[in-house]
Amino acid sequence: MNDDDDIKLLRRARRAARKYFNAHWDGRAHPSHTAAEALEHVNEKFDLGMCWVEGWAHDMYSGVDYLNAGDVYIPTLCAVSGRHSVRFHVAPLERFATWREEKSEENF
Repeated sequence: MNDDDDIKLLRRARRAARKYFNAHWDGRAHPSHTAAEALEHVNEKFDLGMCWVEGWAHDMYSGVDYLNAGDVYIPTLCAVSGRHSVRFHVAPLERFATWREEKSEENF
């Protein structure tokens, strides 16, 4: 598979993760929990070959969950969550590393 095919597959997986999230989030639990389940679901369904779901929190309300691709420069599927919402992205993890640093500075 070439890079374009990988990106297309990740975009299809992103849409499927959003559908899974919409069908399973009950609105009471923090959305990051259901987002992580959605990432696990699409990793298996689309046989993405990612290692597992990892993530970090910026504070009590926001954070990033992602499929560990083994390299921060390889595009992967990420879920950025807030208190009441989640956005799914296809991007290299390095893109979110700078966001993580900026959010950390905001909290101090």
